[in-house]
Amino acid sequence: MRQKAYYTRNEIIPDLYTIGKEYMLSDNTEYTGQYHKYITTGELYTLSEWSDGFSKPLKVYKEIDPKIITYKNLKPKIQTAYESLTPHRVIINVKDRKAGVITRYFAQKINEETIIEINKQTFDDLKSKKIDPNFYRKTQLQWHITGEIDDIYNGSILHKGVRNKNIQSVDTANRSLKGINKKLTNFVEYFTDTDFTVPHDINNLDNT
Repeated sequence: MRQKAYYTRNEIIPDLYTIGKEYMLSDNTEYTGQYHKYITTGELYTLSEWSDGFSKPLKVYKEIDPKIITYKNLKPKIQTAYESLTPHRVIINVKDRKAGVITRYFAQKINEETIIEINKQTFDDLKSKKIDPNFYRKTQLQWHITGEIDDIYNGSILHKGVRNKNIQSVDTANRSLKGINKKLTNFVEYFTDTDFTVPHDINNLDNT
């Protein structure tokens, strides 16, 4: 329904026409044909002028994958959030250094090759379906950040280094998210020496 019950002629631009790729209907189907515009509110409606019960609202056209439209039409009650993932950048803190390992999370839209790193909250939202998991593949992996970089032997016993531990983690994750082995190629990323000094808390006089 229009935002106002009455518009003056000066507020309306009638008899407009779109050949496509400009506007679409509320069900995300592309619209071609006549439409009119309300200057004061910015509203757009089908037909050359308002016709109660026949004019439909228009919105700016946006390319949407046909699979997504079909899925939403088949299951309209599902709240889809297929564009809501925000890339996450890992920040290593003192707790991570002490643990020597972090958990990393990744997702990929089903119709794209790009894999992005996400945070734990987004990963949990996918698992709990707060974000529709039908549009994404996801995985998580353990990533080692401290220790010997390369394998070492203690007598006849092999101790895997950070590099090979992370290679193994990526190989395992690649079974559930194909292509992550192409994204993660720096297997000593975020590596940090455990020999670090925690600075004094200048607000705590007991440490002085």
